[in-house]
Amino acid sequence: MVATFPEPFGTLDDLDASVRFDFDERISERAGGGSLDDAIQISPRVGELSVRKGRSSLEVRPEGGFRSGIVYRITLQPVVTDLFGNQLADPFELVFSTGGEPSPTTLAGEVWDRITGRGFAEASVQAVGPDSLVHVASASREGIYAFRYLPGGTFRVSAFEDQDRDGQVDSAEVQGVAVATLGLGDTLLLDVAVLAPDTLPAVLVSADALDSVTVALELDDYLDPEAPLEVLEVELELEGAAAPAVARVLSEADYTAFVEAVVDSLARVDSIARAEAEALAAAREDSVRAEADSAAAAARAAGGP
Repeated sequence: MVATFPEPFGTLDDLDASVRFDFDERISERAGGGSLDDAIQISPRVGELSVRKGRSSLEVRPEGGFRSGIVYRITLQPVVTDLFGNQLADPFELVFSTGGEPSPTTLAGEVWDRITGRGFAEASVQAVGPDSLVHVASASREGIYAFRYLPGGTFRVSAFEDQDRDGQVDSAEVQGVAVATLGLGDTLLLDVAVLAPDTLPAVLVSADALDSVTVALELDDYLDPEAPLEVLEVELELEGAAAPAVARVLSEADYTAFVEAVVDSLARVDSIARAEAEALAAAREDSVRAEADSAAAAARAAGGP
């Protein structure tokens, strides 16, 4: 990449003009890992894109042109290759405006899988603010996303697995939502948890007594880790007698932490008891030694010089 039009952080005065990327070598009709039409991502979202390849340039223009007074961020994905098959190494991002000054407002974070706890690779991420413009980004293989040069305001951030590549959240796709409020020039980290939709309730498959007062319940599906357990109603039934009441309902993680705390508490009690026993034994030894020394001193006094 040797030049762009407009220049980075420049102003595009002609809303019907094309944005151009110039390279130092002739570029191939073929793209590595995708098509040239898929190589361009414009945020906020615009209409259909026209991508035209020149000898050593790419020209991009949205249907109907650009809108006035908007800061645009165009990302060129690393799929462009030259005639020798050398591929653009990293994504290239061009920020420009059609009026107004870009402000370094950043919203970034991780898209993570609520089941595995790991980053969700290559999710589509959208942020919709007060002006209803749809800002778009793509998460990395580690699930990291970033929106730069946003306007200030409250944003609804959606992350999803865009299986059909239509840019829309579909009911069957893995998805998640978070909300953030940004001041102009702020930098905010916001993680978005995603989960596959599920319309069927979890079913109890087993109940095992762990000890005399604890029963472990296993379900055939994952529970929402963010849902408060106070909404769960658990009752015990006992044939021919009144069943005991349920004192507490704990998640697996909370129960593990509770057991660890109890074990730690018992270890401390044992440690204190051991220290007290050792101190008492030492005191007894000192008392016996003192009595022996006193008796020896008395014997010497009675025997004379």
